[in-house]
Amino acid sequence: MVIKQSGKVGFWQAIKDFWKGYVSFQGTTTRAGYWWACLGNYLLIIAAVIISFIALFASNDWVKGSLIFILVLLLCGLVLILPSLALLTRRFRDVGLNLTGLLVVMITPFVFNFMASFFHINFLIGMATIIGIFQFILTLLPSNALVGKWSLFCRD
Repeated sequence: MVIKQSGKVGFWQAIKDFWKGYVSFQGTTTRAGYWWACLGNYLLIIAAVIISFIALFASNDWVKGSLIFILVLLLCGLVLILPSLALLTRRFRDVGLNLTGLLVVMITPFVFNFMASFFHINFLIGMATIIGIFQFILTLLPSNALVGKWSLFCRD
C-alpha cells in the first residue's frame, strides 16, 4: 500500500498511516504526519518501559523479571523498526530526495559506524553523527523543499 499524505494530518490519521504503511517504502509522509507518528512511537515505548518495570519489580525472581524486561523492550523495538524506517523513507521522499539521496543519507551512517567499530576510527563516528543531524534537519523541512536543488540527490 502506498501512503500519500498531503494537507493537514492529525495524530490519529498519522498513527493509522504509520501502521497501514508498515512495509510501504513508496509514497510520502508530511512533516506533521512524521512527527505525530514519532510521538505515537515514543508513547508506545514509554508504555513498554512502564510495563517492563512493573514486571521487573513485581517479580520475586530478579532473573525472570529482568528477562521479561528485556523481552518486552526487544519486542517493542522489533515491531517498530521496519515501519519507522518506512516512515523515514517516505518523509525523505516528501522532502524531495531521490533514490540516490535516500541511499546516501540512510546507509552512510550505518556504514561509518560499522567501520568505526572495527577499525577504531573516531572520525567516522563524528561523520555519522553529522549525517544524523542532517537527517534530523531533513525531517524538519517542508514538502518538496529540495526538489530541483541538487540533481544527483533530489528529484527534478
